[in-house]
Amino acid sequence: MESGMDYLRPLGNSESFIDACHSQGNLNHAFAFGLVAPTPLEAGRVDEVVRSLQASHVLLNTRIARRATGKWFARSYVRVEVKHEKIKTDSRSEDRRKIVSTALHEKFPVETGPLWRVVFLDVGKDEEGHRYLLIVSFHAAIADTETGIRFGFHVIDRLGSPPEPSPRPTVVEMPRSVEEHLGRENTEVTWRDGMRAARLVLGYLWGHSNPYLRKFPQPAELTHETRYIEDGLSREDTTRLLKACEDGRVGLHPLVAVAGAMALNAIVHDGDAPPKAVSFVTTHEVNLREYFRDLEDPIYGSQITYCHLPLWIPPSNGKIWDNAKRFSLQFRNFLAAKKPLQDMRIYSRLMGDPETTFASLAGDVKSINEFGTSVVQIPRRTAPANLRCTEVLRWVSAANMGTPFTHRATVFDDRLFYCLNYYTTFVTPIQANAYAAKTMEYLRLALAEISA
Repeated sequence: MESGMDYLRPLGNSESFIDACHSQGNLNHAFAFGLVAPTPLEAGRVDEVVRSLQASHVLLNTRIARRATGKWFARSYVRVEVKHEKIKTDSRSEDRRKIVSTALHEKFPVETGPLWRVVFLDVGKDEEGHRYLLIVSFHAAIADTETGIRFGFHVIDRLGSPPEPSPRPTVVEMPRSVEEHLGRENTEVTWRDGMRAARLVLGYLWGHSNPYLRKFPQPAELTHETRYIEDGLSREDTTRLLKACEDGRVGLHPLVAVAGAMALNAIVHDGDAPPKAVSFVTTHEVNLREYFRDLEDPIYGSQITYCHLPLWIPPSNGKIWDNAKRFSLQFRNFLAAKKPLQDMRIYSRLMGDPETTFASLAGDVKSINEFGTSVVQIPRRTAPANLRCTEVLRWVSAANMGTPFTHRATVFDDRLFYCLNYYTTFVTPIQANAYAAKTMEYLRLALAEISA
């Protein structure tokens, strides 16, 4: 059976950037799934991109709201924002670059997270004749911020000279199916490979679940694919992957881990029953609230509930049970007020006792929750620089043992800052099994790579 991703097959290198987008059916689709390589856009074609986005909103059931910063496109399941920023560049070339560089970092810092992802730049003149830099940013949660900034500076280097025709941009060659990608030999496990795997897994499954996308037949072989969930990764394998992340030898995109965690937490019943509410807590840089914004199902209605709960803990306080209990109470009150879950027993089953969970989560206390999972805080003084990678695998490790939460410690103002995001969504068992199977398969490839 052909993969449901066939309609998102490789674009090919012979097509131009814009043509490649249109060949996918519409421009927004290509950005939403991250299938278009974040390469420099030819000067002068930004308007064409904007026009294409504006023209496609009817096809995509997109609602448009006007804001002072530009136009805001709310996709059915991912937000795409087109934002124009004029930065005058009347001074010398070096000063211009400095101005633009500073402005870019102010407008699109890496720390911003997954929202400011793909940035297109263009050079033009305003009504007064001043040269300015036009920044068009797309909110596409599965693109890479670092890559976006990098190609942005490539365009900045061309400031001060007339726009020249650039070579036809290269479009990422995507494999025809998830199986082909994850099964190919000698896979180079890199951050970009992680992104590709995440795009394929998420795009493939959302093709089945999202009512605004076309429907595809569910591959029969994925219906009862549970062995990856049962097997999981051993503690030794997880430790090795964590060490590889800390050493910078392997990087995995957070969405891969989120997919696996969501899947493993979603399996609360068997068979092809209707979707049930599923909750999990994440500290990932991936902002799923934005990613799932306005995701609605005609039968089940709104599919996500979001809560952002910051917790500040002074590092000198070794016994933080009071803080944890207070936070647990806040969290519990939120649940009681919002009633995001149809059945609170699902919450209890997935999360365990909140006081035990968050007490172990918040401090340097090693605790065992009802699933028998050990949660250990990363001490600030020994925390690796790339917490992002470590966090991913720590999440997957916990999820494979039934724990739908992880934590992230960020040094800010000489404190440990914990930021927990609570989500509720609907996932069918079939989707959950497929999420978990592909996530675990990719992690095994990573394990094989670092073992070679």
